[in-house]
Amino acid sequence: MSTRIGILGGTFNPPHIGHIRGAQIALRELKLDEILLIPANIPPHKVLPDDTASSADRLKMTEIASAELPRHRVSDMEIRRGGASFTVDTLTELRTRFGDEAELWLIMGTDMFLTLDRWVRADEIMRLAKIAVLRRDAPSEKVLHEKKTDLENRFSADITILDEDCVEISSTELRKILRSGQKSGLIDGCVLDYIRKNHLYGL
Repeated sequence: MSTRIGILGGTFNPPHIGHIRGAQIALRELKLDEILLIPANIPPHKVLPDDTASSADRLKMTEIASAELPRHRVSDMEIRRGGASFTVDTLTELRTRFGDEAELWLIMGTDMFLTLDRWVRADEIMRLAKIAVLRRDAPSEKVLHEKKTDLENRFSADITILDEDCVEISSTELRKILRSGQKSGLIDGCVLDYIRKNHLYGL
């Protein structure tokens, strides 16, 4: 039986319960053997704000946020590689590491899914990994399934839209909440302690 590995990338700026619950939904619904949380070095699809934590801090916070979760592992592969973190490069490296017998699942939110065909070397991404879509941002079922059918037809993609709704949290809004001094249940207490100790995000 092949090893089933989930891949959840992001800036994790900072990591919050939306990331963790999304990973847990995928782990449960896809019956994954493990899930890799991979902080991006430089995301190619957006400009990082001025108050962004360093890649080392984002990596450490992700490790803290997932420390007590079974079958969750944090990888620094995109940070070590440097430069822009293109998903196709990450999947190519993972495919080499785990071999052709491994079942790789690339996990993403609906916002990313709806633009997947415009990613760098999208055809290779969908050849290297199966796609798992977390329900968030509330697009209609019709829009989601039309995109799924389109990608399956054009790229022979293997796509699963996960059943359980995921918590949608804006990292930008979360950073504003933290700076305001409000308490938030959206972030792990140990991660918040790390942020305060290291004076991240203007705290």
